[in-house]
Amino acid sequence: MKKEKALQIDKAIFCMKRKIKQLQNEIYQKITKFLINKFNIIIIFPFEVSNMMNRKTQKKTRKTIRKMLC
Repeated sequence: MKKEKALQIDKAIFCMKRKIKQLQNEIYQKITKFLINKFNIIIIFPFEVSNMMNRKTQKKTRKTIRKMLC
């Protein structure tokens, strides 16, 4: 009984995470399409997260850093 309930909850969590990820991708695509249609030139600067991670003065947790690097 408990195992079945846990599996249902895990499945629901997975479906919600997938739905959120799909909505994020949809928003990114819509923003990109808007920018491309609206402007002739789009300048994208390099965004190097690895340079933001200084271990000596680091106040971020490892979990946060891993998320930023992905």
